[in-house]
Amino acid sequence: MKNVVSLDIDQTIIDFEAMLERSLSKVSRKMFCEYGISVSKHQLQSERQTVLREFQSACVDMLKIRQISFERILERHNASKQFAASLIEIFATDRFSNVCFMPGALDFLRKASQAHNIVAITNGNSDPRLLGFGEFFEHVVLGEKFPFKKPDVRIFSEALSHMNAGDPKHAVHIGDSLENDVLGANESGMVSVWYNPHRYENKTNISPRFEVRDFEELYTILQKIKR
Repeated sequence: MKNVVSLDIDQTIIDFEAMLERSLSKVSRKMFCEYGISVSKHQLQSERQTVLREFQSACVDMLKIRQISFERILERHNASKQFAASLIEIFATDRFSNVCFMPGALDFLRKASQAHNIVAITNGNSDPRLLGFGEFFEHVVLGEKFPFKKPDVRIFSEALSHMNAGDPKHAVHIGDSLENDVLGANESGMVSVWYNPHRYENKTNISPRFEVRDFEELYTILQKIKR
């Protein structure tokens, strides 16, 4: 019987930070060249975080949050917020194309999807189906669709129920965040794996069942715990 393996997406499978920086750079250039507004990538992201906090406990469309943040910046610079529509088109087109995978991630997905039932659990909107590698996943759980996010055990239960996983101790969750991925997996009764390619020191009291530096190491561990 195949194990259920759930995967975080941002900074585990894809280099979300690099992709976001690229997308925001394009928006920043558009704002300056077309509307004469000088706004840095950091300011764009900071405004988005401010808007997101207003919707913290709700199901929320992340692109809508991004558009509202663009509208507010435009209004502060006495520009029509209608321009936000073209900005969000630029952002979304770039955000969901030209995927930057973490080293070894794509090869891992090709191998692991043959031996395991793979599900994605992400707190945002990094949907593998929109990003072009959805064929490796049996199911995708997007945090933007729920009022709860990792590490809430309910989002892990949502994934497991769709996969008919049965006892969660036979399921594995992998992610780069101790606070979101490892803690949530532990509290859900799953096998937790901390993906830590940068060899960060664990300064928390959260203990992963396994810690891996790369996907070869991860695949070896999955083969060992395969039931």
